[in-house]
Amino acid sequence: MSNMESASAPVVWLAYVSYPVTTAVYFERALRRLGRVVTCGPKIGPDIIEKWHLQNMKLPVLDHDMPLAWEPDMREVCMAARARFPAPDLYLWIESVPGYHPTHLEAVRCPKACYLIDSHLNLKWHVQWARLFDYVFIAQREYVEEFRRHGCQNIYWLPLACDTEVNSKRSSEKVIDVGFVGTVVMNTRRSQLLQRIADKNLYLMVGRCFGDDMADLFSKSRIVFNNAVRNDLNMRVFEAMSTGSFLL
Repeated sequence: MSNMESASAPVVWLAYVSYPVTTAVYFERALRRLGRVVTCGPKIGPDIIEKWHLQNMKLPVLDHDMPLAWEPDMREVCMAARARFPAPDLYLWIESVPGYHPTHLEAVRCPKACYLIDSHLNLKWHVQWARLFDYVFIAQREYVEEFRRHGCQNIYWLPLACDTEVNSKRSSEKVIDVGFVGTVVMNTRRSQLLQRIADKNLYLMVGRCFGDDMADLFSKSRIVFNNAVRNDLNMRVFEAMSTGSFLL
């Protein structure tokens, strides 16, 4: 009997907005190797796919084990879940798409943790939301003291990472001078820096791709360009270096 199936294995209710390339998917894959996982939350629709330019995901948007609304009342959720799902040993909420905020979290009778990723953009509501959890993990270390100042005692730095089963070296042939995967908004520092690279007559490849396609582009690049939005330590740092390419 696997860990996932064993009745003695710990149960994690993993709460996030479902789409196949969000950070929480990596957590789900890892946690399912350790215990039983019940995913819960809403999923993205065509409007978010269009707005966030996610058309190249090439993977379906799946329902959660426990599909929920964007602001579910956890008192009702816990009562309805008794007949179908095991009681959780841990409730873990991971930042994904804005707007997913379960109410009455006190109804979940187990330790509650959250993982907050974009504190460099969402600090104001992050410190408020964090007060509802027993343990708080954040991806951006420079904000740890700010959370403590707002009363979060069990606050820990948990940097982003990558899955080496996805982000691995795919090619030893470097055919791209500089590669970048991400969103480029005109007249931002990122777009200006990329334009300066392009002006040097280098072969610059800019794409909006995910998973295997991203790893392939990084592997074929002599240099992978990165420009964080606001001094954040983003996943691109780990994803690029995991393919063996030079990160700029």
